Amino acid sequence: MILFDEDIYQSIQDDIVEHKMRCRGDIVADVCNKFRYEQKKKWNVTTLTEAASSELKNDVKKDYNKLQLGDNNVNKRVLIARDTGQFSPSEFNKKAAST
Repeated sequence: MILFDEDIYQSIQDDIVEHKMRCRGDIVADVCNKFRYEQKKKWNVTTLTEAASSELKNDVKKDYNKLQLGDNNVNKRVLIARDTGQFSPSEFNKKAAST
């Protein structure tokens, strides 16, 4: 036997009248089904959120690595240009100071 406090009992009685159900067991089963549905929906939203967050993190990490590689490539080209004498040391110092 399930015992309810007065507020819950009254809510069940109101639901019986409103939904034209025959007994409290039908209402309890309906509440359980709704609860299961909401839990499943909540789990799906949580799973989707975690998956999207993980994908976004991976994309940001990839883009950051590309930026780092690009910076390294630019730095390498500047050093090669300086070492091969493509521009004078004073010109190199001006360019380095401006960045």
